[in-house]
Amino acid sequence: KGSMISATSATSSGSCSTANLRGEWQELRVRVSIVIPVKDDPPVFRAIGSVLQCGFAGEFEVIVVDNGSSPAFRRSLEKLAEDPRVRILDEPVSGPGAARNRGAAGARGDFVFFLDADCTVVPDWVESGLRAFDDGADAVAGRAVARVSDRSSRRKQAVSHQVAAAITARAEAAGDVRVRVT
Repeated sequence: KGSMISATSATSSGSCSTANLRGEWQELRVRVSIVIPVKDDPPVFRAIGSVLQCGFAGEFEVIVVDNGSSPAFRRSLEKLAEDPRVRILDEPVSGPGAARNRGAAGARGDFVFFLDADCTVVPDWVESGLRAFDDGADAVAGRAVARVSDRSSRRKQAVSHQVAAAITARAEAAGDVRVRVT
C-alpha cells in the first residue's frame, strides 16, 4: 500500500515509456503540449501554476521556452522543471514568435496550446480546447473556434487570437469556414 516508484524516458515520437517498480514498461502518450515563451517575466510562475493545477486528467506537458532570461531568473525556471510535466527549452533568437516556434517544434503532444507568460488559465481550459477540436475545429483561439479545410498539418494547434483571425479571414475569402463561439 505504498506509492509506486517509476522512471520515465521520452521518445522523439512524443510517447513516454514508464517503468514501474517491477520493471514493467508502459507506453504513455502526451496528449497536450502547452508552450509558454518567457524572458525574465515573473508572472510566468502564476501561468505555469495555473496550468499544473487546471485539473486536466490526461497526459500533458508544459514547455517553457526561455528566450534569453537572466541567469538568476533561469535558475528559478529550472526549479519548476523538477516537476516531470515541465520542460525548459532555449531559443536564442529574440522574440515570442521564435520562442513559440521552438516550443512547437519540441512538443510531444498531439495538440499544441500556446499561453503567454502573463496569462493564467481557467480550470477547464484544456478540456474546452480539446472539445472544440473534437467538434471539428482546426484552430481554437480564446472563445472563437474556426473550421478550415487545410488538413495537412500533423497536429492541430491552439493559436493566438491574431493568428485565428488571419486563418478565419483567409478561409472566409475562400468560402470555406465555419466559425463558432464556445
